[in-house]
Amino acid sequence: MHSVLIRCGSIETVMFVALLTCVGCSNAPVPASGIVQYENGEPISGAIRVIRFEPAKESTAEIRKVASSEINQDGSFDLMTYKPGDGAFRGDYIVTLTVLESPITGKSLIPAKYTHRESTPLKVTVDGAKSDYRFEIAPLKSSR
Repeated sequence: MHSVLIRCGSIETVMFVALLTCVGCSNAPVPASGIVQYENGEPISGAIRVIRFEPAKESTAEIRKVASSEINQDGSFDLMTYKPGDGAFRGDYIVTLTVLESPITGKSLIPAKYTHRESTPLKVTVDGAKSDYRFEIAPLKSSR
């Protein structure tokens, strides 16, 4: 009978540890990556290219942290919250972009609506690991 109690205690311990592991997983960022490009399929150009997932006001996410990434020359991105590639927490996000000609001039190469959370039309829900987020944006209209 004593060995049955030890065995039962071991099973309970394993179940408890498994439960803690599962609970902890829901509070960790999930991998999130994709591509940003112009509507014509061309990659975003500029010396500075950044994408940010900013928690939406109405988001029900337990942890509300911004996730961001540099946009690579081919338009790809891989979000990070704490460390490169860890992704974003589950929840609803407003997506903003920063694309500058150079850090010196600060001239934006995309329409202003994409740079502010109040005006961006880009929104997304992160509900699990995903590697195919796709954002197509209008080019900046020439002022000629």
